[in-house]
Amino acid sequence: MKEFHKFSKKSLVFLIIVFITSVGLFGFANADIISVNSGGNTELVISNDNYTGGFFIKPPLCGDTFLDLGEECEDGNPYSGDGCSNVCAVEPPAVTGDTGSGGGGGAGGGGGLGGESPLGVISSDLIANPSELSVSVNNGVGETREITFTNVGVYNLIVNLKILGDEIVGILTTEENIFSLNPGQQRTIVFNIRTESGGLFTGRLLADYSIYTLEIPVVIGSSSENFLFDISVYLGSAFKKIVVGNKITAQFNLIEVNVKEKVDVTAVYIIKDFLGNKHYEGSETYYVLGEKNYFMEFPTEDLKPGKYVLGFEVTYPGAFAVSSDTFEVVDNKIRFDFRTILVIAAILGVIFIIWLVRLILVNRTQIPSNNNI
Repeated sequence: MKEFHKFSKKSLVFLIIVFITSVGLFGFANADIISVNSGGNTELVISNDNYTGGFFIKPPLCGDTFLDLGEECEDGNPYSGDGCSNVCAVEPPAVTGDTGSGGGGGAGGGGGLGGESPLGVISSDLIANPSELSVSVNNGVGETREITFTNVGVYNLIVNLKILGDEIVGILTTEENIFSLNPGQQRTIVFNIRTESGGLFTGRLLADYSIYTLEIPVVIGSSSENFLFDISVYLGSAFKKIVVGNKITAQFNLIEVNVKEKVDVTAVYIIKDFLGNKHYEGSETYYVLGEKNYFMEFPTEDLKPGKYVLGFEVTYPGAFAVSSDTFEVVDNKIRFDFRTILVIAAILGVIFIIWLVRLILVNRTQIPSNNNI
């Protein structure tokens, strides 16, 4: 019996440990990222995310008596029972010719285009196709591109578009800078693009709705007409998302068009972020006869986590061309979501049950029967 009591105490202690561990894991359910210190110790850095999996935080209820995230009150009084209504349930205001500062659709003007971005919370209620605007245009020639926005949430959305980045404000414009979307509704917005100089231009298109923000990276490469080469830069899937400090390897291709003669060119390699900041620049001169393909490796030690553009600019007297590809630098972090936590909890539960059954069977074989007393 002493052995059985000893077993019971062990089981109780183990059960408490499993319970505390499970509570701790579910406590992390509100954490978006759990980062292991890269210095080699076991310190953890936890960044909170109240919207993990949409499971632990209820969405704001439009028109209830409590002031939820994103709600506004008609008289400015943010207290419950005051007749607050959520912006997501309000019909969009009538759009007139003056929808913001400046003229409609101008460079950094109408409808909130340009200026600083508000601190928005990332949400998945609004999606854009394409999710990244990467465009190659001829210098001085106007072109258009389309982005389709879809409301995949359950509330009506009022979307306000803003173009950020000194390099693209004035190059990328739109006349439809504020619109509404009902649940399940789509809206295709036409963007006008025109460059007056050659180069690689980067920026961001922000779609603000309620307290949320959808960010669309923008890359515009401007080339001269009748360029002698088709050029391209390509990053394989292994280098589209890399850990901080890892190098990227890119393939560069040049093919002469309609001519077969030796041409001396200058190749410039650039790494930029979507704020227009340049993080790397290098160049070399070589000749091309017919076709040239090669690989190059680039360092990323000085790059912080985020999205970047690798640009490839080729020039020769009187002409230039630009190509680019994007990549992302990520932290060396362990990411937890609700499904991961459930799997871990289930594994712990199975281990505990197996351990408990095993100990019960062992103790039954060790407890003497009454016939032997």
